Amino acid sequence: MVVIAAMGLATFYTLRDLPFERPAHAADPTVVQVEARQFGFVLSRNEFRVGEPIAFQVTSVDVNHGVGIYDENMELLAQTQAMPKYTNTMYYTFEKPGTYQVLCLEYCGIGHHVMTATITVVPSQEGEGK
Repeated sequence: MVVIAAMGLATFYTLRDLPFERPAHAADPTVVQVEARQFGFVLSRNEFRVGEPIAFQVTSVDVNHGVGIYDENMELLAQTQAMPKYTNTMYYTFEKPGTYQVLCLEYCGIGHHVMTATITVVPSQEGEGK
């Protein structure tokens, strides 16, 4: 019984220090609401500056969706699940200006292939990202 209690305490104190659900960078990220629905995304904001930390609050109004952010070379930069009645937080900071695509990563119906959104990232005010 003592071994089980010790393992439980060790697990609790070890897991609480993992970085899940906490941004590793900024204390005050820009919060963006992302609503996935068949067959599109609604973002409360889709233009950002290079270096601006963002907390995407992702949910779904209908079925499960995968949410992936891709750069101009179609490389996956960040991803999370969009689920009905639940909000996942995805933290990301864009390092380069450009146009990024948001695509659904989980088959959600006949219009899945057209489920996209666009994010525009502009250089920061300090001239970064040129």
